[in-house]
Formats: sequence, structure tokens, C-alpha cells
Amino acid sequence: MTNRPVGRPPKVNYEVIRILHQSLFFGGTVSSACKEAGISRDTFYRYYNSKKDFLIRINSTKEQLADRVNQSISIAVSEGDFETLKWLAN
Repeated sequence: MTNRPVGRPPKVNYEVIRILHQSLFFGGTVSSACKEAGISRDTFYRYYNSKKDFLIRINSTKEQLADRVNQSISIAVSEGDFETLKWLAN
């Protein structure tokens, strides 16, 4: 985790998007991803609501995370790990 101050950078650049993507891909919240990337939630949602490429990348990240979760569950169940199903039921 970086110790960059939270706040709006001059622009959301490739590095900020990469950090957001990585944090969200591994299950981080929007708040934690923004803190890691050094931007505010307001900046995140301003870009999310107005920049098509940013929206596509973030939504793609969420879809990839869902796919990873589903794949992990399928593997666990096929290997007889029914504790995973108990966890999901709660």
C-alpha cells in the first residue's frame, strides 16, 4: 500500500487506472482502491460517470473478479470442498 495523499491528481493517468484495476481485481472496495491509487472517491465516480474508457475498464475488472470467484467455487465443489458452499449460503 502506498502512502500517497488522497486527493485529486492533475488527471487520472495510466498508473492510477492500473492501480485501481489491480485493487478492484483482487476484491478491494472502491474506497480502498481509491486510497491505494491516491485519488478521492469523488474523482473515481466523476471519471466513472463521464469517461467511457474508464467505465469500460472498471466494469471489465468487476466482471473478471466475478469470473474468478465462480471458477474458484466450481473447482472447490468439484474437489468435494463443500465448506465453500456453506460459506456462500451465509
